[in-house]
Amino acid sequence: MPAHESPVVVTGAAGFIGGRVAQRLAQSGTPVVAMDLPGRRFDHLSGAGLQVREADVTDAEALRRVLGGLRPAAVVHCAALMGGWGEPSEYHRVNVGGTRTVCEWAVGAGATRFIYISSVSVYGMPPIVGIDETTPVRHIGLPYGDSKIEAEALVRRAHQAGLPSIILRPGDVFGPRAGEWVVKLVDSMRAGRMILIAGGAGLINVTYVDNLVDAIEAALRRPEAPGRDYIITDGAPVTWKKYLHALAQAAACPPPRFSLPSALAWPAVIALEAAGRIVGKRPPLSRMGLRLVTARCTYSIERARRELDWQPRVAFGTAMEEIAAWLRDGAGGASSFAHGPR
Repeated sequence: MPAHESPVVVTGAAGFIGGRVAQRLAQSGTPVVAMDLPGRRFDHLSGAGLQVREADVTDAEALRRVLGGLRPAAVVHCAALMGGWGEPSEYHRVNVGGTRTVCEWAVGAGATRFIYISSVSVYGMPPIVGIDETTPVRHIGLPYGDSKIEAEALVRRAHQAGLPSIILRPGDVFGPRAGEWVVKLVDSMRAGRMILIAGGAGLINVTYVDNLVDAIEAALRRPEAPGRDYIITDGAPVTWKKYLHALAQAAACPPPRFSLPSALAWPAVIALEAAGRIVGKRPPLSRMGLRLVTARCTYSIERARRELDWQPRVAFGTAMEEIAAWLRDGAGGASSFAHGPR
């Protein structure tokens, strides 16, 4: 991507996906404003054309103060509250309210492109093979996916009001620094707490972070992309058993040894969530997590291939080799990633 006089603003840049986006753009010569919550760590980011700004995306006043005077070439909105545990009101405040605030700022600042990082969770994980962009989104009562549906509606309205917008719906994004799909799982396996559900037969629609960043760069370039939404995965789902065994090998730790049938897992998770609310502690597995590890849906990436001229270039084995190298280099524990924006 050629350098721009105007920067690309990346929200959630202290997090996993946003950090990778900001770093890649800066390395390509694009001026980048990397933004995240005050107090978050940005020490994984570097580059002559990269500036760090601190603000809460839900705070319109703070956005105007720290981004005042900028006329961005584009905004890549990665900031989000992730995970399957928490109050629905908090997911709504961050994922819906934050998206509204960032959209409004982008309109006022004259941004010429807005990319929203959503999730395949908006489809509700139905037992369908080949879900594509024509498949209806579906509320299933889980706050993360439901809040993403609402946020997408805001982005569409902003597009209709004159902010050229693109929605990307990645699958389960993994790679070095991934809190949900690497750090937490490795920590659990090292502690001997990880078990398989239904033998690990559920499918994880893996999306290596660099493949997603490739799609973001393509969406920034393609003139016909605004107004469209795109599913982004590696196009080759794997079972949870295969994923966890490969991750255990990368981390040089034992893989899960035991399995719990789905019929027993559901009442156990409901009880764990109830206990978690009483003691104010996140349960080891939530309803969202259980849906993820037992789902058998798959997603089509043909629209992104066709319209963005994009292909997932990093294969699963290569991705695990990169994760292994990162873990060997002394990766930290889950605490740095557990509740932060993606």
